Amino acid sequence: AMHYDTQACNLVYQAAILHDIGKIATPDSVLLNPQKLSDLEYRLIQEHVTMGYELLHKIPLFAAAAKLMWQHHERFDGSGYPQGLSGDAIEPLSRIMMVADAFDAMTTSRIYKARKEIPQALEELRQLSGIHFHPEVVDIALQVLAQIRLDHSVNQLPITALEQERFAYFYRDNLCGIFNKNYLDVVLSRNIHDRNYRYLHLLWLHHFSKLNHIEGWERGDEVLKLTAAILRKKWPKSMIFRIFGDDFVLLCREALPLDELKAALAILHRKSLTYTYDTIDLLHRPISNILQVEGF
Repeated sequence: AMHYDTQACNLVYQAAILHDIGKIATPDSVLLNPQKLSDLEYRLIQEHVTMGYELLHKIPLFAAAAKLMWQHHERFDGSGYPQGLSGDAIEPLSRIMMVADAFDAMTTSRIYKARKEIPQALEELRQLSGIHFHPEVVDIALQVLAQIRLDHSVNQLPITALEQERFAYFYRDNLCGIFNKNYLDVVLSRNIHDRNYRYLHLLWLHHFSKLNHIEGWERGDEVLKLTAAILRKKWPKSMIFRIFGDDFVLLCREALPLDELKAALAILHRKSLTYTYDTIDLLHRPISNILQVEGF
């Protein structure tokens, strides 16, 4: 749409495929972190641009693409990285990559945030025209990208057992082997758009500190592991989370019968514990963070 020839378009396409290859040198503990990055972690993320350039720029087949990749995080006002280039100092084809990459990031479900709809993403591009992005590229992008159809099945969340193991650093509860609060907030945020789960089941255990005091921490850990095992065995298709120490959450496509839950957890009464239970219909009360639920 900006009247570049086929050779230039193919070059942008090649560079786009490879643009984040430098992240192979970024630790998973940084890439998969769902929380705000520290200054050091953010600098490690930024290194991926230069790393990708260093990997490819001496290979004749990729030299031209490497130069475009190197500049895809620069900004029109000079506030980008790694070189702090601004305005016309940024390669014209890199200016296109900057906008395309930002649009893709905004409209794809990421580990740490849900995707935006196309009108929202286009409005953000419009607001950042002349700040992050070159105005002439944004003007064309607003026309071209308004017509695009997004594949909403694309996301960064784990599917296979191997992918889930990669996520274990931040998303797996070490004691019980189920998911933790970090991953719950990620899934809830995505569920606002994807609606994979309709019901949020909450299980609060009471008097747990008393159990720890009387019978010891090891006994308390046994009860938590037993509770998680019961929930996993009874509802294997649910996503199960342990949060805030001694509370549990189940995300399900269908409502769980209360009497079945009571029967499954009857063993807890023999551990001098009590529990309360609640269900939220996410279709009628969408939430993106567990702290939006009363009681947390």
